[in-house]
Amino acid sequence: MLAACEWASSFGTSPTQLKLQDASDEGGVKGNVEPNAWQDYYVVAEDEESNIYFEVEAVTEYSNAIGIYLSERLLPISNRLNPGAFLDYDEASMITAKGIRTFTVVIGQCYIIQGTIYYLSIRGGAPAGAGAYHPNVHYTVRAIRVPARLPSNASITGKLCDSRYLHYFWEVGAPLEGGMRTTVQKKDGELDAFYMRYEKCAGPAGTNIAKVGLDGHGTPRGSVLLPSSQQPLDLGRFYVSVKGKMEQCGNYEIWTDQVSPAEMELSAASSVRVGWFGVLLTALIMCIMWQHHAPH
Repeated sequence: MLAACEWASSFGTSPTQLKLQDASDEGGVKGNVEPNAWQDYYVVAEDEESNIYFEVEAVTEYSNAIGIYLSERLLPISNRLNPGAFLDYDEASMITAKGIRTFTVVIGQCYIIQGTIYYLSIRGGAPAGAGAYHPNVHYTVRAIRVPARLPSNASITGKLCDSRYLHYFWEVGAPLEGGMRTTVQKKDGELDAFYMRYEKCAGPAGTNIAKVGLDGHGTPRGSVLLPSSQQPLDLGRFYVSVKGKMEQCGNYEIWTDQVSPAEMELSAASSVRVGWFGVLLTALIMCIMWQHHAPH
């Protein structure tokens, strides 16, 4: 009894386990949280080839009615809001529809260790504009497993909110004739961009093989063809990291396809032709401008 009381005073309620769901699974775990109180949950990583995407849908009109915090260790309540205490957090959300406000955090595939326990803590806020009365906030929480390995000869779909990242990869395990093309298309909503990296799913901009924008109207699509030279494709893992758009959500599709040596040569030749055409066009424009402005 004494141990239980000490836990309650230091940590709040005992954490509730969340079962990992597929993105297509309905439902989730329902709960409610009082202002300045905490509700704790946890998941156990079942593999090292998936992202874990947490989604909390709160019934509230206030952007800061709750905050959600992701950690590897459940800290005492008195230490929880110290800077650097969390892997990821979301303390305000402008993503709302029909009275439901969506908060998200994510653990990327490259950071997950199988068997590790990860904690999601939900804290009740005291939203500005609500006056002295701050009611409990009711919510539904889901822990979604997002497989990271891209299938061959097939596409996958995904959803991403706010400025979060989801990481995917494909691998080259033996010398490959030709190359590989990776394509990402926004289906609806808003997204920021996707990045490609070799052997690193995250890092500074200098580690990017490519960055392709996905923002704007319609359903933009971008592709990266590797290798970019006549050298054979390196063996190893190539990451595709999709980034969401701040305070918005977007749906997308990803696929890869192998490109034959003949297609690679044709692509390189097209690039050369486009390059020379650009040079000639620029020279022609400069010539016309010089003639226009030259003294008569």
